[in-house]
Amino acid sequence: MRHGLDDVAADEICVCGTDLHSCINCKHFDTSTQWECRVTIPARVSPKDKRNHCVEFAPKIVRDLVADKVQRPSSNDDARKAFEALFNKKP
Repeated sequence: MRHGLDDVAADEICVCGTDLHSCINCKHFDTSTQWECRVTIPARVSPKDKRNHCVEFAPKIVRDLVADKVQRPSSNDDARKAFEALFNKKP
């Protein structure tokens, strides 16, 4: 059970089956740096998508922006009105 954003157990698994305590889920993961980590670590951790026990691990926070978009139902009428508005036609 998680108590806060920084509390990710080393053996915790996502509902999709991915290890959460892994390099690819860490905010320090950066493919452009030495050993792909922004923090100075003594040795490269590999593989990056598997569970590890790195003491520098900090969960990466990702926001799903798709969920913020409001889906409104559209109809053929709405599309026609929008098209006619482009040319200032009266319905």
